[in-house]
Amino acid sequence: MKRPSLLIIGADRGWEEQELLRAAKKRGWNALMFNATTIEIHLTAQGTKLVQGKKDFTSLFKNSRLIFRRSRGAQEKMIALALLAQHWNIRFTDGIQSIMSNLNKSIFLPSIETQHIRPIPTLFLSRGDLPDLPSLTFPLLTKPVHGRHGEEVVIFERASDFKRFLKTNLKSLMIQPFLPIDKEYRVLVVGKRALGVVQKIPKKGLRV
Repeated sequence: MKRPSLLIIGADRGWEEQELLRAAKKRGWNALMFNATTIEIHLTAQGTKLVQGKKDFTSLFKNSRLIFRRSRGAQEKMIALALLAQHWNIRFTDGIQSIMSNLNKSIFLPSIETQHIRPIPTLFLSRGDLPDLPSLTFPLLTKPVHGRHGEEVVIFERASDFKRFLKTNLKSLMIQPFLPIDKEYRVLVVGKRALGVVQKIPKKGLRV
């Protein structure tokens, strides 16, 4: 019996990807990860061909469960691969909209329709634009639209510090009020069902 295959496609390889590969191999799966930035998509008279390191992996792609991970720096390539997976009826996650949201979160920010959760007010600022400072409440924080794992999140206590930051900022940003919370949780939702809750705990020794 042929072993099932899991193929992870992403732009970097961190501990989460390592754990996914480890868990799949523990279950007897053939588990691999490809870097999206080095994948070539060839359009030929016979159809679309996928190449990694001069090796054709189209058959592997078509016969694997796919996991699309962080698309940092390779969004367009990841979107093209996800669209191919959809066209070939291959089971995969994350969804295409999730990958596209890395290009512009303001377009694909999900709406929250519940009385129990209040969405955090968020202002999206394109690089070079200036917000209406009198309308902002401090302290606030900024996040790069293409960021992840809390990288380059900055907290501003005063408007004067924020104005100085904007003069040299070259990135599109999300601006949100600073919330003095003690704990943070991630809720895994599929459809309309919450399947689990995980508390996000900073790595020991990390400043937060």
